[in-house]
Amino acid sequence: MKIQEVDAELERLFPGEYRSVSYRLSTYAHAAGETATECGVYVHNHGWHTAPTFRGALDLLTGKTEEEQEIAA
Repeated sequence: MKIQEVDAELERLFPGEYRSVSYRLSTYAHAAGETATECGVYVHNHGWHTAPTFRGALDLLTGKTEEEQEIAA
């Protein structure tokens, strides 16, 4: 997702509330240039939520969790 798309989703979910979106890319020299991302979303009175993807951060903010799946043996 683009930052603007995340911001629009926050406005849809929490109209009129203060919000913020952040993205950080870290590159580790000691790990042959391995990178890690941190995507963050904030809404007033709901706090900061971060994850490697914006979808993950939005899911944490809204309390979504993956439904348990029944695995047949």
